[in-house]
Amino acid sequence: MSGGRERLVVRRAGKISAMVAPLRARDFRRYYAGQTASAFGDSLTPLAIAFAVLHLTGSPMDLGIVVLATRLPIVALTLLGGAVGDRFPRRTVMLTADLVRFAAHGVTAVLLLTGHAQLWLLVVLQVLAGVGTAFFNPAAAGLITSLAAEDDLQAANSLISISRSRVHNVVQTTVVQRHLPADLVARAYSVTTVGALVVAPLGTGLAGPAAELLGTAPVLLGCAAVAVLLTVATLPVPAVWRVRDA
Repeated sequence: MSGGRERLVVRRAGKISAMVAPLRARDFRRYYAGQTASAFGDSLTPLAIAFAVLHLTGSPMDLGIVVLATRLPIVALTLLGGAVGDRFPRRTVMLTADLVRFAAHGVTAVLLLTGHAQLWLLVVLQVLAGVGTAFFNPAAAGLITSLAAEDDLQAANSLISISRSRVHNVVQTTVVQRHLPADLVARAYSVTTVGALVVAPLGTGLAGPAAELLGTAPVLLGCAAVAVLLTVATLPVPAVWRVRDA
C-alpha cells in the first residue's frame, strides 16, 4: 500500500515537473510573465468596453457593433499576420502589434475617463486593437518554438493557454509547431484559426439585435445549447480520436 502511494506521488511529481519544465528557460520565463500580465489586462478590456457602451447608449445592438469592430480585423488580417510573422522578426512584429493595441486601449481609457467617448470613436479604436491582435497572435505562436525545447512545446503551450484561459488550443498549436518548419508556423497557425474567427463576428453581430428582440436570457440559453450540441457532434468523428501531438 505504501509502495503504491509512493509511486503515485512520484508520477504526480513527474507530471508537475514536466508541466513547468519550459520555465527553466530564462527567455520563456520572461515571455510567460509578460503574456500573463497582458492576458489579465485583455480579460478586463471587454468588460470595460461593455459597460462603457451600455452607459453611453444602453443598447445591446450598439454593444454588438463595438465588439464586432474588434473581431472583423482579426478575421480579415489573420492570414496576412501569419505571413508577416514568418517573413519578419517575430519579436518586432509582436512589439509593434502590442504598441498599436496599447495606443488603442490607452486612448479609449482617456476618452472614457474624461467623458469625451462617443460610439464611433470606440468603434474606430476597437478596429485598431483588432488589427494589432491579428498580427500579434500568429507571430506569438511562431515565437514559442524558439523559446522552448521541442520536447517542452506542449507544456509551454499549456502554460500560455492557461494564462489566456484557452486550454483548448494546446494540442492544435503543439501539432503545428512540431510537424512544420519553424518558418511556416505563424502562417499555419493563422490558417487553422481563421475558420473559427470567420464565424465569431457573425454571432457577435447578431447577438445585440437578438437580445433586443428576444431578451437576454433566451439568447444566452440558446447559445449554450448550440455550443453543447456542436461539441457533442464532433465526438463520433474518427479523425478526432486519431489526433497525436508527436
